[in-house]
Amino acid sequence: MDNIFDEHIEMIIIKKFGKIIGKSLFLKKNILEINQKERNKKLEELEIKNLIKIYNNFCYILKVTENFEELVVLLIALKCVPLINEEWLNLLPLIDNDHKWNKALISLKSIHFYNKKYLFNIDVPISDIDEMKEYGKRLIVWNFIMVSSIAFNIVYYLEVLYTGINIKKTIEAIPLYKEDENLFKHERLKKELITDKYTVITLAYQRDREVNLSLIQYDNISYVDKVIIVWNDQNTTNIPKKEKWNKSNVPVFFIKTKKNSMNNRYLPYDIIKTECIFFLDDDIRITKKLLNKSFDLWKMNKNIIIGYYPRLTGKGTNITYFLEKKESYDLILLGLSLVHKNYIYNYSYKMSKKIRDIVDETMNCDDIAFNFMVSIFSNKPNILFTKGIDLSRCRKCYHKGLFFRKDHLSTRTNCLNIFSNLYGINPMIENQYFVSVY
Repeated sequence: MDNIFDEHIEMIIIKKFGKIIGKSLFLKKNILEINQKERNKKLEELEIKNLIKIYNNFCYILKVTENFEELVVLLIALKCVPLINEEWLNLLPLIDNDHKWNKALISLKSIHFYNKKYLFNIDVPISDIDEMKEYGKRLIVWNFIMVSSIAFNIVYYLEVLYTGINIKKTIEAIPLYKEDENLFKHERLKKELITDKYTVITLAYQRDREVNLSLIQYDNISYVDKVIIVWNDQNTTNIPKKEKWNKSNVPVFFIKTKKNSMNNRYLPYDIIKTECIFFLDDDIRITKKLLNKSFDLWKMNKNIIIGYYPRLTGKGTNITYFLEKKESYDLILLGLSLVHKNYIYNYSYKMSKKIRDIVDETMNCDDIAFNFMVSIFSNKPNILFTKGIDLSRCRKCYHKGLFFRKDHLSTRTNCLNIFSNLYGINPMIENQYFVSVY
């Protein structure tokens, strides 16, 4: 194998009785840190070896070699969009089923691939090429840098290959109150995915008053399928009597948890039946208009985060968490936000356990981890819905929260740097626009 591949890539081959049935690979993330001059040098080396031909906006792979899989991934890492024969697509290494190779490379039918005149006349807009480069970068950092993702892709592939089953796993929601067991059981039996409503999820810890006030604000909102209160306090003496909670016209499910963890908010509970999830902190005041309009916006942008509270992260050597308001943003706090149901599954099962462990250690940074993950999958900026007043019911209610810890800002900056190092990039995409109601 050529040194240029050995230097950056390790192949993973899956065999059955000596026959190759699948391939993956491990990409060393230092390749993402080299400058343009070094990238050009490596591309020229590949061209000299007669592996590629460099065109203005893409790299034409001349033929299939034993290093074909490594070559495709290496070209993406070097920011040159690979151009391959359509017949070679089935040779590409395993990736997550939420990522698509055709968004990171160009594939042509044989009749066009071997036609030099056709190749010289390919007209792909620069904006499309740039988007493919960005998408490709996110594809390789998720699928080939994190060992957890590589393992997940292999297990998923083998599971589907030999069982034909590809059902996404769920977590059994345990009722906080014994009298709710039938309510939970009935909800689990529902199979159809609901697309015209959303599930409200609130993480609760020793703030009974705020939770109780929040329960009565959904009564006249038809889009709410159910409210889930994830009870994050394991001290049974702190559990209020069921009858003390305000009555709501919307079904309310109190879920018991095994430990106090910010990650509990993102578990794919088996009672979630809607495509959309509305995360809401217990002290947030909402209105029917705010919820309905933000849901309408989400339905047009299902693969990103729609939210109310923006933040900005620095780039390059200045990866910093900015608390103060800026003229742009990239990160959306999840205390008032809408996300797709698939993302809580990805967070709990696909994302590296290292990241969830950091969330548990710091009791912080879960929303940063979630934003990073969404950005890697979507390759799009998040959207801020309206720029308005603070919707917290009272600032004093917040003094026990994470926001008022002395190390809050430094902890989040540290998380940004750790996560960026794990992935090899800060995937957040800056946005200067916000959406308001016409």
